[in-house]
Amino acid sequence: MSRFGRFLFKLLFCLLAFAIVACGSKPTPVATPTAPAIVTVTGLDTTVFFPVPKPVDAEGGSDTALLVGELILIDNCLRINDKNSDTSYLPIWPPDFTVMFDEHNVIKINNGIGETVASPGYEISTGGGEVPDVHVNQQIRDACSGPYWVIGEWVSPPISIED
Repeated sequence: MSRFGRFLFKLLFCLLAFAIVACGSKPTPVATPTAPAIVTVTGLDTTVFFPVPKPVDAEGGSDTALLVGELILIDNCLRINDKNSDTSYLPIWPPDFTVMFDEHNVIKINNGIGETVASPGYEISTGGGEVPDVHVNQQIRDACSGPYWVIGEWVSPPISIED
């Protein structure tokens, strides 16, 4: 076998070995629950706990459940009173959402593009789902009791509950 033939044989062997390794079984990504962190924002006389998850690069849950209710502030914790039950959920907001106090000391929740999507005293609707307490870190459980609701990708704009 010539030198070129041996080189070609080795090259083909390496390419075949690479293809076998590259096309072999890969582990399926599993969505590991991430413990949300609490962001605290202080206005004139109020502190608000605002839990957000760390972004994850894995397949996760979906926004298949619907939650509609009034956003309220109880003991520095924003909650959504489900209008279809007696349940009050602590929302865990998407990682790109922010909380702030406006110039009138009103709490505003903004989505990833800066639109106000929630404010206490208004009704909101959102996709997402309830998450077991074990998926929420102790810092949040100490500050705000459950049950917990992971907000999906969307939240409707606030609607006055007086309308």
